[in-house]
Amino acid sequence: MPSSGPPAQACPLRSHAPAPRAAWHRPTSAAFPTPLAAPLAFALSLGLLGCGAEKAPPERIPKVQVTPVSRSAFQDSIDTMSTLESIEEVDLAAQASGRIERLLVQQGDRVRRGQLLLVLDQTQSQAEVARLQAE
Repeated sequence: MPSSGPPAQACPLRSHAPAPRAAWHRPTSAAFPTPLAAPLAFALSLGLLGCGAEKAPPERIPKVQVTPVSRSAFQDSIDTMSTLESIEEVDLAAQASGRIERLLVQQGDRVRRGQLLLVLDQTQSQAEVARLQAE
């Protein structure tokens, strides 16, 4: 609505713009006059709701038997079943083929480098040598 009075004159010392508000300032409403009123009202209502609740039954204490300390034998070994895997794997290959005549080691035996593991049947290889010499 336009004013009917004389026009306002500008004052060189004062600005007519509204003063800036601080960033933290919020207008308050009549229901919650302070910023802490809402959380306080919520906490109070939760507290009142718990007033009529039934109490939990007391915790049962288990019965224990006390025994005096004594010395006794103690077994310090355990028997278990397990699977062992080698850190290193070795592929074995024969230099010659043939039928095995004698096996000199069993599965699980420890062997050394250069140790003889088996003996091959010589009949086929001797027959092949004789045939080649005859030619």
